[in-house]
Amino acid sequence: MAGIADSAQAREAVRQYLDALAARDYARAAHLFAGDWRGPAAHVLGDSAGTLSLAAFLEQSCTSGYYVCGLRVRRFTGIRFTPPDTFMVGLEYADSAGARFTWGPCCGGAGLPDSVGGVRTVARDSGYAVLDLPLYIP
Repeated sequence: MAGIADSAQAREAVRQYLDALAARDYARAAHLFAGDWRGPAAHVLGDSAGTLSLAAFLEQSCTSGYYVCGLRVRRFTGIRFTPPDTFMVGLEYADSAGARFTWGPCCGGAGLPDSVGGVRTVARDSGYAVLDLPLYIP
């Protein structure tokens, strides 16, 4: 059963992942990632995606602006455990100046902008790893 130490490790994995992306340390971000990226890479880059490493994909999609990669954790808003080994970590994003980052509403919709998102993490031998690619805003 997951406990407080596990949830702290899950939050720390999210913090380190976002910090690595913001610092453009794509090799470190790739090390902290354990999710599916080949499908999204093929969608974003087409046939050339098959020749890239995860770090190269992150670099290309972050520098092109496809993903928003310069964000950090402003504060954690919650955490929920999903057995057997996954935590959904809620967080409020901060921009490079530390201010609350907002986006939306999506796709011409009405409503207020959002600033809170969720990032899934999973247990692995070396701690927790992130399952979600960086923030995507259509």
